[in-house]
Amino acid sequence: MAGFYGKFYLGWNWETLVIDGTYVEVTGLTGDLNSDDAVNILDIIALANLILGGSPTNEELQLADLNGDGMLNILDIIALVNIILDN
Repeated sequence: MAGFYGKFYLGWNWETLVIDGTYVEVTGLTGDLNSDDAVNILDIIALANLILGGSPTNEELQLADLNGDGMLNILDIIALVNIILDN
């Protein structure tokens, strides 16, 4: 590993001191609807509330449509239960 640092050090011209990067927020787990870094019964409750509320936002729909059919319904709850059982 030390060889890599040496080569980088010798190749650096010391003119560029900052390199712009990117920041990509890594979002949690599939099915983590309440963003608590766990997939559990609380996510099922959040999904049920979205379904019963009747008018989810586009962001909520994308996050909660676990079976990819464009609708929030019992099939998404079943998919979420399967995610929980598989973990």
